[in-house]
Amino acid sequence: MGVVKVYYEVETEERQERYVGVSQAEIEALQADNGVEIVEQTEMEPAIGPEGQPVPAFEVIVRRSHDKPRFCVDGVPQEEIRIAKDTRRLARCRFIAHEVKRSYGDLLAEGWPKAELDRMAADHSNDGEMAARHAYDNSDPGNPVDESQREITVTEAYGLFDLEGEGKLEYRRILKGGTYIHENEVVDDRPFAVFSPILMPYKLLGLGFFDLVEDLQRIKTALTRQVLDSAYLSNNPMKEVVTGQVDLDDLMNPRAGGIIRVKAPGMVNPHVTPFLGEAGMAVIGHVDQVRDQRTGVTETNSALNAESLARGQVGSEGVQSLMQAGAQRQKLIARVLAETGLKRIYQLMLKLVTQYQDRPEQMKVNGRWLSIDPREWR
Repeated sequence: MGVVKVYYEVETEERQERYVGVSQAEIEALQADNGVEIVEQTEMEPAIGPEGQPVPAFEVIVRRSHDKPRFCVDGVPQEEIRIAKDTRRLARCRFIAHEVKRSYGDLLAEGWPKAELDRMAADHSNDGEMAARHAYDNSDPGNPVDESQREITVTEAYGLFDLEGEGKLEYRRILKGGTYIHENEVVDDRPFAVFSPILMPYKLLGLGFFDLVEDLQRIKTALTRQVLDSAYLSNNPMKEVVTGQVDLDDLMNPRAGGIIRVKAPGMVNPHVTPFLGEAGMAVIGHVDQVRDQRTGVTETNSALNAESLARGQVGSEGVQSLMQAGAQRQKLIARVLAETGLKRIYQLMLKLVTQYQDRPEQMKVNGRWLSIDPREWR
C-alpha cells in the first residue's frame, strides 16, 4: 500500500530588514503595512532638508512577515499510517490516521499550549521499517540537545464518531498529541489517496510485487548460497590427513608454491567435492521463469523495445508474444493505479483549489495567457 496526502497549508515567512536615515513619514508608511512590525527604532543625527532646516532621521529595524499559501501533495511513509484493516473502500473508511513526529518548537509556534507540550514525553520509538529507511545513511537524528527540537508524536485522525450520543455518525478530524486534543472538527472528506498495484476483492489493502515473489526470493537466496558453497569447496577441497604424519602448520597455511612436510608419501589426500554450479544455476533459472510468470515483468520486456530484441536470436514473432504477455499485467497495474490513486489525488486537488484559491490565476497555455478563476468551478 502506498499513501499520498493532499492538503492546503499557509506558511508564514518572516525576515528582518534594516532602514537607515528614514523620516517620520516613512516610518508611518511602514507601520501602515499589515505585515510589518517595528522591532527597534533609534534616532540619528538630523538630516539637512532642501531648505537647509534640520529633519529628524531614524534607524529602524522591522520584522516583515507574509503568509504564503501552498497546495501540497506529499507521499506518506507506510509506517506513519493507521487504518482500519476491514476497510473495503476509502469513501467509507471508518478510521484512518496519520501519525507523524513533530518538533516541540513547531507545535509551540502553531499555538499548542506550552503546559500541554511540557507534559508530553519525547518520542524515541523506531519501528523496523523506519529503522531500515534510515539505516543506510545514518540519518536518524537521535536525541536532540535543544529542547525546541524534541520530537512529539502527533496524530491526525479521520473517522466516523458519535460524540453527541444521538446515534448519528459524523465524519470528524481530530488532531491530538498524547491525551491532549488540539482540534476536533466536522469535515466532509479525508485528505488521503491509497495505491495498491494488485487489488484484492472487498479489500482496500491489496498486494504488492513482494507478496508475489517473497517465497521465490528466499529460494533464490538459499540456492545462490549453496552454489557459492560448492564453488568454495571445489576450489579449496577438504583433505584426508594421517594423524602425526603431517605438519599441520603447513597444511593450515596454504600458499602458491608452498610445501607440506610429511613423514611418508601419501599422508595427505584431497577430499574432492564436485562443483554443482551448473545444476544450481539451472534451478535458479527455473525460479526466475516462475517469477516472470507471476509478475509479468521479464528481462525481455523491461528497458528494451521490440525492434532491438528482434535483431537477436528470439525472432520477431517470439519477441512480440513475450512483449504482449508481459505488458498485459503492466497495463492492468497501470490502470488500477490510475483509477484508484491518481484519480483520487486529482479530485482532492480540485476540491482544495476551488475551496481555498482566493484570486484569479494567470496561466500560459499553448503560447496564450489565460485567466482562470477556480472559485467559479464546482
